[in-house]
Amino acid sequence: MIFGAWNVRTLLDRESNACPERKTAIVARELRRYNVDVAALSETHLADEGQLVEHGGGYTFFWKGLSSSEPRRSGVGFAIKNQLAKQLRECPIHISDRVTTLRLHLNDQNFFNVISVYAPTLDKSDDVKDQFYEELTRCLDCVPPMEQIVLLGDFNARVGRDFEAWPEVLGKHGVGNMNSNGQLLLSLCAQYHLAIKNTMFRLPAKHKNTWMHPRSKHWHLIDYAIVRQRDISQVQVTRVMRGAHCWTDHRLVIAKLRLRLRHPRRSERSKPVCINVDRLNDREARKTYAEALSSKIMSVDMSTGDVDTIRRTVSSHILDSAKSVLGKRVRKHEDWFDESDTVLTEAISKHRRLLQQHSSANQGGNVMELRQSNISLRKLSREIKDKWWQDKARHMQLLVDTNQLGEFYRPKSVST
Repeated sequence: MIFGAWNVRTLLDRESNACPERKTAIVARELRRYNVDVAALSETHLADEGQLVEHGGGYTFFWKGLSSSEPRRSGVGFAIKNQLAKQLRECPIHISDRVTTLRLHLNDQNFFNVISVYAPTLDKSDDVKDQFYEELTRCLDCVPPMEQIVLLGDFNARVGRDFEAWPEVLGKHGVGNMNSNGQLLLSLCAQYHLAIKNTMFRLPAKHKNTWMHPRSKHWHLIDYAIVRQRDISQVQVTRVMRGAHCWTDHRLVIAKLRLRLRHPRRSERSKPVCINVDRLNDREARKTYAEALSSKIMSVDMSTGDVDTIRRTVSSHILDSAKSVLGKRVRKHEDWFDESDTVLTEAISKHRRLLQQHSSANQGGNVMELRQSNISLRKLSREIKDKWWQDKARHMQLLVDTNQLGEFYRPKSVST
């Protein structure tokens, strides 16, 4: 899929605009020319929130802005291909006029989250910047850890090229110097293990810079595509498309992603019950199990004639009797300390008593005796541990040599 980030300056159609046609039609035509599936739009200037379909352009626009009674200098939204918009199971969730999210359903277990942002400019107050990053932080916190994320938009921040100070966040191919807004963005990326993909591809500066300063005429990189650090291999390229034109001073940034679907880690099937059949070696246990099973089998009505019902009933009685008499088998991890608990506990208690005597009433005690006890305790622990592993290795080798593979792979267990 191809994702885009574009500061369109405005989507409003005013008489004073020099645009020859509707702004949404121009944007849709340019996005279709570069085959962008989902574009994050910033600085839309549209009021409230809404949806518009460009049938000729092939894109559906979603936006979020301030109310029509307030001055609008921000606004965010999405432009989504019509065929993709028809398949959406969830509409975009608008957090504010600066943050909005879109959740794409890839299959039953995989989702892809696209976040469109428009950050405050450098001259805005710290309160406005703090509010924006609080909204973005809450948005990131709501995304499950296993789901993929891409942040797109105009962050109005210069992150620089100091990749050594921000490992795994910045790449080796950054542009320019960092400013205060860049510090905020880099801190957020480091906190949530995100990577700025614009700085990770070796491209000419003209294919990285997205905005030219109106006074200095210097080009800067302030529009970004950001993903999780574990997903950086899925991004094939992130670059600027210089040919895209929609009467804005920002360039279109595209990020081409090769989406890799993840399978669920846990199976939905219930785990089978493991019965502790070793208890059947005990004569009393076998007798108790036989009596319990006989009493339940005798209560089954065999006159119904339904073979499947009788089979399910008998199977249930066999399992219930085994659970109640034999118990379940629970895997128990073997540990050298637990198997030598008596010896080690006694040695530790002795050393602890010496410590208490040494520290009580500031009498000092025998320092040499305390030091010798410490050395002896560590030596005893090492000897017991080494002996346990040597015995375990010899036992495993014996099982392999005698071809007792069932016993070799059988976990140690206790009944419950």
